[in-house]
Amino acid sequence: MEEADLSKDENKTLLQKFSVKRIGGILCDNLLLILTLCGILVGFCIGFGIRELHPTEDALTWIGMPGDIFLRVLKLMILPLIVCSVISGTASLDPKSNGKISGVAFVYIVLTNILGCVLGGALSLAIKPGIGGQSIAVQNVTNTIQTQDIFVDLLRNIFPDNIVEASFAQAQTKYTSTNIIKTKNGTNGTIYEKLELLQKQRGKVDGTNVLGLVMACTVIGIAAGQMKSKAKPFLEFFSISSEVMLIVLRWFMWLTPIGVTSLVIVSISDVDDIGDVFEKLGLFVATVTIGIILLHVVFLPLILFLTTRRNPYAYIVSIGKAWMIGFAATSTFLTAVAVMALPSVPSSSIVTLVMILTSLNIPSHDIALLFAVEWFLDRIRTAANVLSHTTCAAVTYQFCKSSLTKIPAEALDEIELTVEKQE
Repeated sequence: MEEADLSKDENKTLLQKFSVKRIGGILCDNLLLILTLCGILVGFCIGFGIRELHPTEDALTWIGMPGDIFLRVLKLMILPLIVCSVISGTASLDPKSNGKISGVAFVYIVLTNILGCVLGGALSLAIKPGIGGQSIAVQNVTNTIQTQDIFVDLLRNIFPDNIVEASFAQAQTKYTSTNIIKTKNGTNGTIYEKLELLQKQRGKVDGTNVLGLVMACTVIGIAAGQMKSKAKPFLEFFSISSEVMLIVLRWFMWLTPIGVTSLVIVSISDVDDIGDVFEKLGLFVATVTIGIILLHVVFLPLILFLTTRRNPYAYIVSIGKAWMIGFAATSTFLTAVAVMALPSVPSSSIVTLVMILTSLNIPSHDIALLFAVEWFLDRIRTAANVLSHTTCAAVTYQFCKSSLTKIPAEALDEIELTVEKQE
């Protein structure tokens, strides 16, 4: 009996140690997320408290200084990450051997991205998140630039004329206003008529041309890959540089809790109608969530059924484990070539957000409160990407399976799967 009791006590002790170790491992793996959420909570509490004191502009400047530094160091990493990651990543692409597979996958990616843009635009028009919340500068731009100008600027930015200039400027159509006084004779004398003449011209605005850099680096990377061993030193330089940039970025990401706290404090303290702001933020989250749910439940299953004639919902259940891992993970990925410019670090969606705002020439300080909900949006976007990427693999296989080379059973035994844990 004593030995049985002793054995039970030992098993209980081992179970307790295992539970404590497991909980500790979960906390360590999600430490940055936990600290960021705590920073958001602290930011809201302090922001509501300072709001009642009506702080001056100078006080808000110093309170927001940590957040400003946080955004600046993230912007600092955009250019080297894009250049190094895209060149080293695209060098492994071989259009000759993977032509059909790459073509099918590219068409799928383009069509699903167009579908996402149309769906997002339709939901934005229907729900209208953030309506009336534009800054004066944004309103002036949108009132002047026409729709065709946006597409023209997009094409000009995709194909930059100067790769060095693309690192700090991007093309944008500008209008110059000229006042003309026209005179004409009337029955009561001379009549003076003032006319405003708008002249369109090509211009430049400050900001990294992300699209142009991705395109240029993609072409350079593919060309370097075609040179095989001759380009090895060139590619090793960018590969090592990419790893160095990731290490530096992981260091900077630990500033997220402090930076987000500072940004939230300033945002809460400087807003006139806080209820209206939270209402717009809630509508924004609802818009994104509804769009992703529609992609999950309707559009991606429909694409899978039309191309493979498989039961799409049975397929979704079969990838449930991968979907859950994607939802629990703390990183998201951009589709197509831009995926190589996004680091595999925790909470890297913040880097993506800053990168996109920079490419659109939108001040990143205006979206401080989005950091409060980005942890949730990041996860549902990642889960959606898991389903989209696996669907892409299934569709590509359906169209290319006849041209794939079968791997002998003996070769399968030599394949080793390695999983690298991201710290």
